[in-house]
Amino acid sequence: MKWLVLVLTWAMVLDHLDPGRGIVNTALGILFGGIVLALSLAVGLGSRELVRRSLERETSKPVEMPQSEQLRHF
Repeated sequence: MKWLVLVLTWAMVLDHLDPGRGIVNTALGILFGGIVLALSLAVGLGSRELVRRSLERETSKPVEMPQSEQLRHF
């Protein structure tokens, strides 16, 4: 939490001093985008086993076709 406050304070100071609004906005966008990417990878890789078990359970069920779609031979 301390680092988040420091980063936001730094961004406000740079925005106020106006060294280049585009650079500050781009840097913060890259920083927060990287944080979101890291969190999404952590959640995705952490839940890999849960998803695998769920898919195995769904694919092991026998598939029954409705009577109207079953093939009949003459």
